[in-house]
Amino acid sequence: MSDDPVPITVLGAGPIGLETALYARFLGHPVSVIERGDRVGANLRQWGHVRMFSPFGMNASALGVAATGAHDPQWKCPAADELLSGAEFCERYLAPLAETDLLADCFTFGSEVIAIGRSQMLKGEGVGDPRRGEDVFRLLLRHPEPIHSLVGNVPPCHSSLAGTLGTPQRAFPTGHLDGNESTAEAEVVIDCTGTYANHNWLGQGGVPAIGERSAENRIEYGLPDMLGVERDEYADRQVLVVGAGYSAATNVVELAKLADEHPSTRVTWLTRLSRATCSSGPIRRIENDRLPERDRLGAAANQLANDPTGPVRHLSVTGIHSIEWDQSTGQFEVTWSAENEVSGAVLEHRERFDRQWEHDDGCHVWMGARFSTGYGQFKLDGKTQLAHRVAWLWFTGSVADQVHHLCGVKACVNPEHLEAVNRKQHARRHRRIREQQN
Repeated sequence: MSDDPVPITVLGAGPIGLETALYARFLGHPVSVIERGDRVGANLRQWGHVRMFSPFGMNASALGVAATGAHDPQWKCPAADELLSGAEFCERYLAPLAETDLLADCFTFGSEVIAIGRSQMLKGEGVGDPRRGEDVFRLLLRHPEPIHSLVGNVPPCHSSLAGTLGTPQRAFPTGHLDGNESTAEAEVVIDCTGTYANHNWLGQGGVPAIGERSAENRIEYGLPDMLGVERDEYADRQVLVVGAGYSAATNVVELAKLADEHPSTRVTWLTRLSRATCSSGPIRRIENDRLPERDRLGAAANQLANDPTGPVRHLSVTGIHSIEWDQSTGQFEVTWSAENEVSGAVLEHRERFDRQWEHDDGCHVWMGARFSTGYGQFKLDGKTQLAHRVAWLWFTGSVADQVHHLCGVKACVNPEHLEAVNRKQHARRHRRIREQQN
């Protein structure tokens, strides 16, 4: 590869897009940044009310801080350990960074890249052929208004609407024009558009649930401002939250705060069986988490999920089957499966199980009936079974030959303290434990 500067097209003017463009310009490459929003950090601003649990020092590069400070000596850099909201991060760092000499002339706003291919080769052509790598990229762009109305605003270097993307000036779509769409070429493309605008589907296997596509525009897949401008949309409503990540945890905690002011607000929180079984809660906390605010968020969400008297009802399910919006009632009708395909254990068994253990130094000690051997017993599908084997089954979705307690506590049903072993391994480990005890 040549060491000569190569025109680079960056998609997305969020934190990664800006940092990428800045470093490329620092190395001497011409750069164009295409952003479908009207300013930098468009996705972040959608959850601008949310405070990040990672400090500023983890979200900004040394080069970015240096470039911003050199461009504006009056700029006040946030402290490395400061926790900013999404909006504060945009206004106090991304916006000033975008105004620096290296980046100010790189942006095209309001244009979205909707397809990328090679200029002269189809998807399956030239695979493994070095000539494919020499073929420039072809981009299809969509604009908010017909392209002919934008021609008067084209920067001088693009006034002919000919050439390729990648000049240091603002990139403008070039090539063929057709109403709100145009094509352009680029030598190097770096996709920094992120995932926030590309939500996960709610159905099993990551595909849309039945009816979800039709109801998509009525479903909130992000982080709404439920304590601010969108309060009326959620106050005194029955709200369904789906997911076991930190976005779901954020929404659950915010909804609980809303319920303090609006007691009729009720929350049903659904997580998949494989993610939330017999543990301290739906959110898997990280031991000795280096981000204390993340750990506090997880702990708060888990506490709400485990509080039977609070506004949050947590359910572990196999998956969501269908979602239907009823126009006449203004409500969703959602159906889900609460049956474990391996064991046939229904939801009521899970709730009954979780009521029979207590925390004790990391263990989940079974407080219900026990066998004479000290192992917990649990009645499932008409049969009395070893409680820790039931916990393992629900946690992994698989049946093990033998399940060994890593903690050595027979009454423990914490799946993180269990491991699957064969009979010989199980006997060997029990023998070793007895020898140590003697």
